[in-house]
Amino acid sequence: MHDLTLLVTCDFFSLYGLERPVQGRLFGAADCAPNQTSPDIAPVIIGEELWRSRFFGNAGIIGSRIRLNRRPFQVVGVAPARFAGRLRGPGIWIPYTSASPFFAGRDLFQEPDVPWLIVEGRLRPGFSRADAEREINAIGTNHQHVVLTNGSFAQHPDARAQMLFVMPLVMGALTLVLLLACANVTTLLMSRAASRRQEIVIRRALGADRARLVRMLLTEGVLLSGTAGGLSAILAYWIPAAFERVMWRAPHYPVQPDWVIFAYLAGVTLLAGCIAGLGPAAESFRSDLTPSLKKEPRFARISGVQLASLVAMSLVLLTGAALFVRARFTALHGAGFEAQSLVMHLANRPSPELEQRIRSLPGVEATGFATLAPFADKGEDEVLVNSVSPGFFDALRIPIMRGRGFQPGDASAVVITEALERQLWPNHDALGKTYNDKTHAGATVIGVARDADYIRFGAGERLLYYRLLAGNAPGASMFIRFHGDAITVARSVGAVAAQLDPEQTGLPSTLQSQMEEMGSRFSTISGMVACLGAIALLLAMVGVFGLASFTVSQRSRELAIRVSLGARRKDIVRCVLAPGIKPVLIGLLAGTVLTFAGAGVLWRVFRSTPVAFTVFDPAVYAGVSLLLIGVALLAMFPPALRAAAADPGMALRQE
Repeated sequence: MHDLTLLVTCDFFSLYGLERPVQGRLFGAADCAPNQTSPDIAPVIIGEELWRSRFFGNAGIIGSRIRLNRRPFQVVGVAPARFAGRLRGPGIWIPYTSASPFFAGRDLFQEPDVPWLIVEGRLRPGFSRADAEREINAIGTNHQHVVLTNGSFAQHPDARAQMLFVMPLVMGALTLVLLLACANVTTLLMSRAASRRQEIVIRRALGADRARLVRMLLTEGVLLSGTAGGLSAILAYWIPAAFERVMWRAPHYPVQPDWVIFAYLAGVTLLAGCIAGLGPAAESFRSDLTPSLKKEPRFARISGVQLASLVAMSLVLLTGAALFVRARFTALHGAGFEAQSLVMHLANRPSPELEQRIRSLPGVEATGFATLAPFADKGEDEVLVNSVSPGFFDALRIPIMRGRGFQPGDASAVVITEALERQLWPNHDALGKTYNDKTHAGATVIGVARDADYIRFGAGERLLYYRLLAGNAPGASMFIRFHGDAITVARSVGAVAAQLDPEQTGLPSTLQSQMEEMGSRFSTISGMVACLGAIALLLAMVGVFGLASFTVSQRSRELAIRVSLGARRKDIVRCVLAPGIKPVLIGLLAGTVLTFAGAGVLWRVFRSTPVAFTVFDPAVYAGVSLLLIGVALLAMFPPALRAAAADPGMALRQE
């Protein structure tokens, strides 16, 4: 089955609360009648996203026919965009009694031992999952395989193995953002404790009661945390909705926090406020107040550890964000051939007449056929073969670097890629050589084509060679190079193909739209990781700035003495920046080690996708490291310049 197609019962939409579609109707009882396993024209409901992208928002879609698995279906309704009942993208819903075409004609209703349906339902109030599980087991038989889940994607039987790696990635990224925020809060607490230390000690020396000081500081902390918590509550409701609007291709998942989450966060916020308030009060419990009155510098070692930790955690998040952004860019622009203005159509019966009529359409420049569709997973075959027509290279604009392309009658010739030439004849010209493999022997190499990521985005060309396509080869993909409006050309191609082959499957679509659809699979997660990376960069800059400012305030006496002894402004700037470089470099090293550890998990999760997810890209690691070094220096410069411009006499008098 197509990964966008769902076989459903007729009460499926009511289960998800959908009362009416955008157009047409929902399924009725007659559509799923037991005796209607093979109706002449079965109904189908399509998603609004699919209606707009593949059918160009055709207002007359209701009642029209589409073909799925060589079988006609009649569109009876359009489900609204972001309908919660589809979790795998813009969907197609078909009555489950019409399952036969999707299982090679088998009647699965007569095969009770074959699991092919997932039962979904809602619990009645007052009943738990354990109650439902007991009832299901009570009515089950030995021939039934029942897996009871809470309906989440994480507990889906087919997704559990993948979720073992996905959940640590998601929670790990969120934990790093939390730790970055905690590091910044720690810096603020240190700065607050240092700035109020003398105030608290003086109050204590003048006879202030310790309990009264604690109440005062707790009140201040709770007021601050309460204000921050209220603003955070507003953002917590606003950000998920805004994110969903931006990531409109993502399935609908409820992400607004509930009262349980808010209660937990409110408790954590109040606790943080109490800790923030009690920090300066710790000075009041000392028996010897002299060190506090002298304002002895402390925290130097803690600041270095914090700075290294900030850089390390930021490197992990930013590298992950860069890898996802690079993967999405590769999916959209990394094919290695010109995907713009290129329509692909699956031709059941390629013929000279079909090619001639399509080539005569307005705007069509070149046409070609190929048995190997772009970006199709063909396993781990060492060398792939693609049977193509003579016009294939012109249609895809894959240049022949040496030699020539195919001409009619080249049945015993092959065109190889540059990668295959390097593999078989390193440092030699392959033209005129004899190529042999398991299925083709004695073929003469007549051309060498440029490498292109024809099988998988960004993976580098697999070892591939081309042979001449037989005229009657079934199931070949047709490629149409055009100029002008893509929708007009696609419709014209579909109309011509339907006239010559009423049993055609699928619809013509631009290769660029297919690439964008593949790239959209990365859009949600890459958008999330990119947001986390931007937050990490902002937190890192704020944290480094705060640490640098705090360090300068702690060293104000030392810096003032240096200026009094003749130190120049650039010496003071260097004195402030130099101690921060070592923690930054240590943080980069630690962050690289952590990133390598997480990269292995990323590779496991995305190794089977049509886009190559390159987790060990030196350019990404070097670029992110240089970015963090630049951000750290930029954040440390203002405190350093402020220290260099300070009046040493005033600083010493304040001491």
